[in-house]
Amino acid sequence: MRRNQGFTLIELVIVMGIIAILTTLAFPTFEHVIAHQARSRALITLVDTQSSLEHYFSEHHSYQGATLNTLHISSETVDHRYQLKLDIINNDRYDLELDANSKQADYDRNCKKINITNLGLRSPDNCWH
Repeated sequence: MRRNQGFTLIELVIVMGIIAILTTLAFPTFEHVIAHQARSRALITLVDTQSSLEHYFSEHHSYQGATLNTLHISSETVDHRYQLKLDIINNDRYDLELDANSKQADYDRNCKKINITNLGLRSPDNCWH
């Protein structure tokens, strides 16, 4: 009488094939979710920076002199997927921009650059959802 002591090689190969197929299907969805979360966190950083700029303006009556350093804000998001840029146009105008790094830009192609101005004008519109 013969006793089965484990799995046959063909059974193991079939199971490994199924796992590989499931992983291949799940990975792009997972990366898309991570990219969306990174954009959401970056938008929070952008709005927090805008709030800090408005506080600076209320104290100095101008945006001149405001930098990311004077506002104590990092130019890179926590997850390193976006660079934050501040452009002071004149005493009462600024433009904040988020630039996606290459990894983020690969998965979030429509939102490589996200902007907001002191007037609250946001672009591109579809990135703010």
